[in-house]
Amino acid sequence: MPETEDVVGERFPQIRGHALDQRDVTLPDDAQGMVALIVLAFERQAQSMVDSWIGPFERHLCGAGRYTYFEVPMITGLWGRMFSRFIDDGMRAGVPEKRHHNVVTYYGNFEVYSSLLALEDRGICYAFLLDKSGFIRWRGNGYSSPEEVEELVTMARMLHER
Repeated sequence: MPETEDVVGERFPQIRGHALDQRDVTLPDDAQGMVALIVLAFERQAQSMVDSWIGPFERHLCGAGRYTYFEVPMITGLWGRMFSRFIDDGMRAGVPEKRHHNVVTYYGNFEVYSSLLALEDRGICYAFLLDKSGFIRWRGNGYSSPEEVEELVTMARMLHER
C-alpha cells in the first residue's frame, strides 16, 4: 500500500458512479479542465467530515468558475447494489437539489481504491485536490482544520492559475 505522500503527484484513479441528478459520472474525466476537490467517504457517520472540506471549498471557490467538487459515497457489498435505488432516493431527499450533480455514488468493490489511494481507515473521509488534468496535488482526511482549509484553498487557486 502506498504511503499517503506517495499518492500526491499520481493521476486519480478512474471511478465510475451515478450522480443524484441521474447522470453517469466518470472521475476524474468529468472534472477535466477544472480544479476539483474529490471527497471519498465509506460511512454515513463521516458526513460531517465531508462537509468540513466541501463547505469551505464551495464558499471560497466554486462561485469563481473553473472549480468543482464531488462527494463520493463508496458503497460496497451485495446489499448496496440490491438497494442502490432506495439508497440514492434517500440521499436525493436529504441533499439540496443544487448539489445533486456533485454527489456521485459509487457501488462496487473499493479495495483497489483503498490500495491505490492509501485509504487505511474507512471511518473517516479522504479529500483529494486534483489539477486540471486529474492529478492529485494535495490530500487531507478526517475533519478539516482552519489551517488545512487555508492550504487547500491556496493550492486550488495556484492550480487554477497554471
